[in-house]
Amino acid sequence: MLVPATPEKEGDYVKAFFTLALVAILLAAAGTAFGYPSLLGPTGLALTPTADIGRFGSLQIAATFYNTKDDIAGLDNTEMARAAFVVLPEIEVGAAFWRAKPAGGNTDTMSANAKIKLPLSLIGGNTAVGAILARTNGPVGPDETTTCAYIANTRGLLGIPGGAQTFRLTLGANWTRIEDGASVDGIRGFAGLEFDIMDGFTVAAEYQMKKSDLGDTDPLTSVVGRLAISENLVLEAGVTNADPVTGGFTAMSEHNLFAGVILDWGGK
Repeated sequence: MLVPATPEKEGDYVKAFFTLALVAILLAAAGTAFGYPSLLGPTGLALTPTADIGRFGSLQIAATFYNTKDDIAGLDNTEMARAAFVVLPEIEVGAAFWRAKPAGGNTDTMSANAKIKLPLSLIGGNTAVGAILARTNGPVGPDETTTCAYIANTRGLLGIPGGAQTFRLTLGANWTRIEDGASVDGIRGFAGLEFDIMDGFTVAAEYQMKKSDLGDTDPLTSVVGRLAISENLVLEAGVTNADPVTGGFTAMSEHNLFAGVILDWGGK
C-alpha cells in the first residue's frame, strides 16, 4: 500500500491556512441540515456511517476534491463522486466513485451500498445495518474487491427529548474483506461525535480502529463540517487520512484536506 511521505512544513502552513479559511466561510451562513452521504457513500460522518437515513424519496449527489498531492510519493489529487437515494422510509441505496492518481496511472474505485434502519433498537437510540461492495482497478496488478458490512448506533447526548439534539454520538463496527487473489479480513470498531454549532452548520469528528492486516498504517481520524446554504445545496469541508488508493477503505499516516458540494432533491 502506498504511504505518502511526510509533507514539508511549508505545505503544512498552506493546509492550515485553507482549513481556517474554510471554517470562516462555514461560520458565515446558516441553513437546514439533514443526513448526508459520507465519502464512502452511506449517510454518515466523513467516512464512517451513522444510523441516519435521508428523507424518504430524496436524491443526493455529491462531488468532492481531496488534496492528496505529494510529489515525493508520486501521488496527485483525488476526485470523488457519490449518490444516495432513499427508496423507502427506512432504506437507502447509493454508489460512490474515487479516482486516485498514483505514479503509473489512475486507480479507480467504484462501489455500491445499501443501508436499513432497524425498527427497534435494543440499546436505545437508532440502529442501522448496511453493506458496501467495491472494486478497485489500478494501472497494474489484479483488480481488488472490497466487501464491508457494518452496524451503527446513533443517539442524542444533549438536547430536547424528541426534538433537536445538540450532540449526537455514533458507535459501530464493520467487518471488511479485501481480495486481490489473496484474501484478508478484519473487524474494526468506530466512533463519531456530531455537534450542531448553529442551525444548518454541523461539525463531526470520527475515529476508526487500525487493522494492520487490512493495510491500515494508522487509525482513521477525520473532522468534517457541513453547511446547508439552502434546502438543495450543502457545502462540506474537512480533514482525513483515508487512503485514496484503496478508495478510502484503509487509513494512511498523512492527513489531507477535502472539500465538496452536495445537491439534495425531493424527499418528504
